[in-house]
Amino acid sequence: MKIEKTLQTPAAFLYSKIIAPVQADIAAANNQQVAAAELGGYAYRKQFPDGEWAKVKVTKNVIDREFAMLTITRFSRFKVRHLITPLNANASQVRVSETVQPVNWAAQLKQMVTELLVGNKRRRNYGRMLDSIERSYMTA
Repeated sequence: MKIEKTLQTPAAFLYSKIIAPVQADIAAANNQQVAAAELGGYAYRKQFPDGEWAKVKVTKNVIDREFAMLTITRFSRFKVRHLITPLNANASQVRVSETVQPVNWAAQLKQMVTELLVGNKRRRNYGRMLDSIERSYMTA
């Protein structure tokens, strides 16, 4: 999945909203707060509501510019990268890329079917999330 979008939001605000869920996951998993500057290389275990778990590692963290992470489950490896380019003081462009590497043929088949059935919905929902971040800045 790839998304490129220009938002009327400063890069620092956008970056803070992108990393907030990761910081919340770390706080829930480890009972500790982690500052943005400390996220690079940070790894933790995430528990999902259905009992499954994943290993999450922040692979790149450049404050207000780039945030990338790797999530490993029993079935797949998910790589997500957010590249933020400031356009001016109140606007930025974000490029989001997500790749999925299934660990076996069954997981690959499942991933192909999932992408076929809900791939466009995932992209649309991610776009809506970015729009929501933009609206939250406009109303703040």
